[in-house]
Amino acid sequence: MACVLEQAVKNSLKPDEGGKPAISDHQIIRLLEARGMYCVPLYSADKALGVMVLGVDEKTAQDLDENRGLVMLFSKQAGVCLQSIRFYNDYALQIHDKKMEAYATLTDKVIHEINNPISIIKNYIETLGLKLPDKHPAQTELSVIGEEMNRVAGLLDRLRSFSRPRIEGFEPVDMNQLCQGILDILKKSILRPKQIEAVLHLDPELPKIKTDPNGLKQILINLVKNASEALDKGGKITVSTRFLAESAKIMIDEKKRIPGSIEIEVADDGPGIDEKIRETLFEPYTTTKPGTSNSGLGLSIVHAIVKELNGRIRCLSEKGRGTRFIITLPVNSSKKQDGQV
Repeated sequence: MACVLEQAVKNSLKPDEGGKPAISDHQIIRLLEARGMYCVPLYSADKALGVMVLGVDEKTAQDLDENRGLVMLFSKQAGVCLQSIRFYNDYALQIHDKKMEAYATLTDKVIHEINNPISIIKNYIETLGLKLPDKHPAQTELSVIGEEMNRVAGLLDRLRSFSRPRIEGFEPVDMNQLCQGILDILKKSILRPKQIEAVLHLDPELPKIKTDPNGLKQILINLVKNASEALDKGGKITVSTRFLAESAKIMIDEKKRIPGSIEIEVADDGPGIDEKIRETLFEPYTTTKPGTSNSGLGLSIVHAIVKELNGRIRCLSEKGRGTRFIITLPVNSSKKQDGQV
């Protein structure tokens, strides 16, 4: 901690420089299997980013001291690189969110423009039906047209769920129980017929989270179905939950407690997703199943719902080694949460 706060090199083998090592320092030294540790701060533009910790003996520590100028130059360069990577990742997330918001706005406008003529056509169909006798041959054709117009309206309504998912209300949810229930249903209907093994790894310490259970059900069903479609010749799908204990904090100055976050992971051992597809994976009309009639809206809807639940979703995949979708959700959330993107 002193290394970060003072932005200075600390050597545990020099009591006057490193101070008395804490219990955690001794544990790190044991893990390094060394006599002591040499701590170099990583920072950029006077902003602390972390610490580089080296296991050393007296001779190694002396060599590092003699070349401290080079060590500090390396730490500054490493800090600049870390800062650039963080900036790039944050910027990429902002660009992606703005792009998804633009898609949603455009979709809303298109749906609105199409719904207007649909409503007019449906009204004229009903009017024509009333003008004709009940047993007139044209009544059958009018009925078919009416049904097809209703089907188009239904498709538009489902498309609206991508742009503005319906989040009905936030309530305490037992995530482990919800995952168990969803997987039990999908085992019978989808997984067993395709000889897919379903595995659950549930964190017994997982707290209840305040969220929308229906939105979560839609997320899980979409992700498990998506994974099953990647496993043509059987395989394994694993659903895991984990409480991120390090995310829970108590802000002493503000006397405010942050209950932290949880992770839900849906993983498969399928063929993986191509890197080019991963770049636009959550954008509408992107599908991992080329040559099919799939609309490519499933993962877009999942992304939209996760965002409405104040969460984040990411995909990790490697060709031939499977795919993992990891969702991070706050333990205590509300319909509109300040500071969430």
